[in-house]
Formats: sequence, structure tokens, C-alpha cells
Amino acid sequence: MNNMIFSKKDTLPLEVEKKAICDGREWQENQESKSKPLMLLVSKSVEAPCGEYVCQKDAVWQEDCQLAGLGWTLVHQRLKTMQCFFKGLEFVRLPFNGRGLAIRAALTHVLGEEIRTISVKSDSLQLVRAINSGSKVSKLHGIFTDMSFLFKRFESISFSYIRRNHGFSLMIGL
Repeated sequence: MNNMIFSKKDTLPLEVEKKAICDGREWQENQESKSKPLMLLVSKSVEAPCGEYVCQKDAVWQEDCQLAGLGWTLVHQRLKTMQCFFKGLEFVRLPFNGRGLAIRAALTHVLGEEIRTISVKSDSLQLVRAINSGSKVSKLHGIFTDMSFLFKRFESISFSYIRRNHGFSLMIGL
């Protein structure tokens, strides 16, 4: 609103959300750090209730260029509809970061579609365990902080592991 009044510039809802996440992260990092256990922010159910959306994510990483290709599918269980989405990112230092960024991108997209109940399936057991346990993974600290803000906007969200050879791969190419 201030931007529109003082700069005579409209701001898109996605830009507002991104700024809010960045500002929230900055505020949180500047708070006095006390060793508190993390609250579990997601449910641990494995199967999606009927009518719920299921999101499967995939990521590829190219070390020499530090590029990540992110992709996710969004399936409505009851309607049997499926949509695929892709995004490329630069300056991704580790493949594990790409996996976390794929989940963050998928959740941001899903929220933009006004979907508030989702089951996320990932082929990264380490990532699913970290999310479900609420543990901190130093390689993904910033990404986890962003995701924790996103989790709170869902009515119901669950994360489960799916083996790569279980019929899912977006075959993203760089």
C-alpha cells in the first residue's frame, strides 16, 4: 500500500508475499537466540484423504554451473487432474538445496492457487525426515525458515517419502 501511495507503483501479491517472508526471516534472525525445540509444523500422515491435492517434486542440479532445475506436479485425487510446473534457479551450491528449493517453490505456487490442503511426496528421505521431525538441517536453514512460514498458511499439510522408481520423475533437463 505504501509503495502504491508514495512510489505510485502497484505491487503484485507474489511480490508482497516474498517481501513478507524476507522481512520475517530478517526479523527472526535478529531476535535473541534461545535454544528452544522446534515445534512440529506438519502432520505425518502418509495417505492423502479423498479430494486432497498431492504434490510430487523433483530437482536436478548441475555442479559446474550451480544451476538447479525444479519441477513439481499437482494432482487432484478426486478429479484425477494433473498439472506440471518447472522453474530454473541459478547459484544453487548443493543438490540438497535444490530439493528443498523445489518444495518451497511448489508450496508457494500451491498457495497462489488458493489450495490449503496438500500432501507432498518427495524422493529425498533425509528431507522428509527433517521436515517431519522439525529438526534443523544447517545446509537448508534459510529454506526451512521460509517453508515454516508457508506451512502455517495451510489447513492441512503432510510430507511423505516416495522412492524415485515408484513411478515418478519429471525428467527435468538442464
